[in-house]
Amino acid sequence: WRLRRRAPWLLQSVAAAGEGGGEGARHFSMVRADGAVLPLPGPLQPDLPLALPSPAAGARPHHAEARCRWLAQVVQYRPTDVVLASYPYCGAALVERLAVLLLGGGAGRGGAAALWPEESLSQHGEGRVTLSEFESLAPPRLLSSRAPLRCLLSRRRDGAPAAARYVVVTRNPLDACSACYRRGWDPRARGWPFDAHALAWLDGRAGGSFGATGSFCDFYRGWRGAALRYPPAGGRHATRMEALLLQAPGSSWWRENGSDAVGVGDGAERPMVLWLHLEALLREPGREAARLAAFLGLDASDGRLIDGVVSDATFGALREAELQALGGWREDFAPHPGLRGRVEAALKRETRGLGLRYDLGGGEDLQ
Repeated sequence: WRLRRRAPWLLQSVAAAGEGGGEGARHFSMVRADGAVLPLPGPLQPDLPLALPSPAAGARPHHAEARCRWLAQVVQYRPTDVVLASYPYCGAALVERLAVLLLGGGAGRGGAAALWPEESLSQHGEGRVTLSEFESLAPPRLLSSRAPLRCLLSRRRDGAPAAARYVVVTRNPLDACSACYRRGWDPRARGWPFDAHALAWLDGRAGGSFGATGSFCDFYRGWRGAALRYPPAGGRHATRMEALLLQAPGSSWWRENGSDAVGVGDGAERPMVLWLHLEALLREPGREAARLAAFLGLDASDGRLIDGVVSDATFGALREAELQALGGWREDFAPHPGLRGRVEAALKRETRGLGLRYDLGGGEDLQ
């Protein structure tokens, strides 16, 4: 896989010597300008059309390419599907629990957890769910995705998402960066200084180590465009100026719509995207649960339903854990002068014009 130099560090792949003088296992690392070598737990990401789970250290690229082709052929989203899309450690578990409870009818009555097709579908007996089992799931199927829009399963030929309901969960990117530092493969415990981790996280090429495909900005730039084009029924559409600032996959939407409203109508046979902020869900769980309920076609005015899901013990435990971690980015960024400014500048540059605003806590915003 090709690697690009980007000062002040380099991502590299080195092959160890194997038996008989051949190539052995490959080792992946980040090399800083000062010569420090920081190991990565797995390979750098290949350029694939879908967002597959992180490949194993010995995985061969052509195996992943074959699985991408198979998934693209067999997986078709339905208008009744509910797809939870989130970058790693941005609140997906909390929103998934909320969706399970709402669809199940209240506290303690939830059904099965969301299914991640790229990971769970069995092609050669390696997955948890066969294709026939997946296709026979009763509607609405609750699915999860870690794919940026350009890698989404079941895309239309013009790159737009298939007709389904998409719930996109985002959060303060500085907290997302800090969460990745302490979870997943735990760079902190493996000796990575936080400034090196933050640069690797921001860049995205080492995203596979964090369970991601691409960068935070790449992920939410594409999904924000989809949210403006395909809002929930009756929601706000993008203005013409917002549309001009977006880089749409395929760019055929303008020919299809040609007006100030970028959405494609409020019929059921179209994609719809609900945009959720983790901080808002933590601060006002009842209000955000009602928004999600309405998006799922449930009665958002049913106080018993909303109160029941918010009082669920598992939801409460997940919410409490997220509340305790909120604002932890300050402790991580503080010892590294200039790092926060560098990361924020990159985030602003990469998401310019999308109307994104993140609550950093303490009365501070990033927009």
